[in-house]
Amino acid sequence: MKLYDENKKISELDIFKWLHLYWEGIRENSFLWKIIVVVLAIASSAAAIMPFSDVMAASKAVMCAGFLALCTIVLFLPFRSPVRSFHWDYRCVFISIYGYMIYRTVNTLLYMIEGDSAEFQNYWSMYWFINFLAFGAVLQLNLLIHKLYAKKDRRVLKLYEMMIKYSLFSRIKVKNERKAKKYTIINTSLFMIGITLFTASKYLDRNFSAMDMDTIFFTIRFANGSYSSDVRNAIILMAAAVILVALLFMIMVYRREKADVLLSRSPDRKQSLEMKISYSPKWIVYLLSCGVFVCGMSRICDSLDLLTFIKRNLTVSSIYEEHYAAPTQDIIHFPDKKKNLVYIYMESFENTYTSFEHGGNQPKDLIPEVYELEKENINFSNGSGVGGQSVFFPLIMYTMGSTVAQTSGVPLTSVLKLEHNNMAAKMSSMLGSLRRLEDVLHDEGYNQLFIRGENTNFAGYNTYVGRYDNSKVYDVKNAMADGKVPENYIHPWGLQDSLLFPLVKEHIDELAAQDAPFCVSMYTVDTHSVEKGMRCELCDPKIKNDFAAAINCSSRQTADLIKWLSEKPYWEDTVVIIVGDHLSELCIDGVRFDDDGYLRTTCNCIINSQKVPVYEKNRTFCAMDMFPTTLSAIGCTIDGDRLGLGTDLFSDTPTLCEEMGADIFVEEIQKKSEFYDENFIGKK
Repeated sequence: MKLYDENKKISELDIFKWLHLYWEGIRENSFLWKIIVVVLAIASSAAAIMPFSDVMAASKAVMCAGFLALCTIVLFLPFRSPVRSFHWDYRCVFISIYGYMIYRTVNTLLYMIEGDSAEFQNYWSMYWFINFLAFGAVLQLNLLIHKLYAKKDRRVLKLYEMMIKYSLFSRIKVKNERKAKKYTIINTSLFMIGITLFTASKYLDRNFSAMDMDTIFFTIRFANGSYSSDVRNAIILMAAAVILVALLFMIMVYRREKADVLLSRSPDRKQSLEMKISYSPKWIVYLLSCGVFVCGMSRICDSLDLLTFIKRNLTVSSIYEEHYAAPTQDIIHFPDKKKNLVYIYMESFENTYTSFEHGGNQPKDLIPEVYELEKENINFSNGSGVGGQSVFFPLIMYTMGSTVAQTSGVPLTSVLKLEHNNMAAKMSSMLGSLRRLEDVLHDEGYNQLFIRGENTNFAGYNTYVGRYDNSKVYDVKNAMADGKVPENYIHPWGLQDSLLFPLVKEHIDELAAQDAPFCVSMYTVDTHSVEKGMRCELCDPKIKNDFAAAINCSSRQTADLIKWLSEKPYWEDTVVIIVGDHLSELCIDGVRFDDDGYLRTTCNCIINSQKVPVYEKNRTFCAMDMFPTTLSAIGCTIDGDRLGLGTDLFSDTPTLCEEMGADIFVEEIQKKSEFYDENFIGKK
């Protein structure tokens, strides 16, 4: 397809001539190209719409997929000329940039599917019109370069010389004797570091937007190789991409430095060109590599809020000295008849997943069972209806951080000082001097079980719990040893919830048969948002979105466990607490999160509580308040109504979030604390 004519002016190419060129392009392109465009357009459109098919009518899904495919076909069917211009590396850049632009456009539009149809169609038309304009601009620029090159325009010749000079595909005819090793290494190193930091920041923003430096340090130090397969694969893929880009950059710089004469072709691909490369200053490449490095550093600092992290660690807080209440035996008074406790940590479980009419943010309720449990039992809420914890900060926005907060009344911080920087695998006990829920219950004769589907080495969990002879930790390794895992079973984290819940039931029955009160702490995992939900055989096949299906399935399995417990003879002596461990790290396509300014909260529900709360609704609290609240729920009386930095929500004592104000509390709790370092870190 010839997009330029030496005898015509650019201004003469009016809309009719562009339409003619468009039609000629379709005619000239090969049949194979047309088939490839049509097949890929239909396949990609169907894949893009699929996650949303459960939240829209089938006819609307087909219409959206068809329109998306049609727009893609219209854009790509005739136009191959932009990718024929200049050199292969620049064609790749063009394809990548334009492909990413379309991807972002489609993503933006898909978020609007659940909204008003007229608004959706208006935005859809507007975005695709912008794409058409962008494509036309590329064609016009291509035409302009051809025209000016034919006229030997000095600017275009200089541009073309630069493109040939830094191309990966221009052949070197004559090499020089200059030493380029140091120059190449320095520039490549700066470029690679910058690209690595930029890529890491994009990944963190996309998958772990709530992480700060403390959380990153903790994850790196205590993962113990137990990352999910999805996270591990993403890291490998990113590393491979960074290495490839850095390698291409190194080759480009090295070739630029070593070449004296390069062979290439003219823009119209008709003439062979031999170009002598003058020895130009190196500052251009240095500027590029330094620019990428600075951009990467700036991006990662912004993603991790590095300046705030430094400021907080340079500022000392006195919040512990002023408000910490040590959970010693003399201030916690158990009832004569001790109650059993089943504590269910539901992965990333929010009230957001219920329907609009129930106070959630979904058109259709994804968690009807959990909602009913919250409604019919004690539910501490930030509002007048069903709600939950509304105060969050990075230190409690991941499972291990939330666990420490809910079982000790303090957040997990100062991770760089834990056990004098020993790794978790070698650590005897994490926060060994900190008195936790496990310690309190052990002193009262409780048998305890901590059961989860993933490897408990991850995050050093097995060094935080299971410190006593009558405290057992059970994970995927134990299940495999007991023959509870199917042959050739594969799961990103370990045991899926459909295998975990039956094991929990078995262990509860075993503990109930013993002559002592028991506490079972269990963790679900299938709703982990990084994997975008993990579907199992119990999930509703009518729900196409994996994350929504996993949420719905987890709600049903939890309710089934409660029903099973309610039929047991020890039911009346058992308190059940259900909590969402933290907010979902990701906002998954097809599920509404903070859309329209919605305030997200985690679920909480207390069943068979031994007390009635003074104020159940319109509370402002965080994960640390669950520590004294849990003990109060099983009938304990707490002098002063506080343990750690948490407040018993059954009492009329305001939480520290309410007393200090949530913003001030969050700011103070994240600062450095000498009291914390001196009293909680180290062996018991």
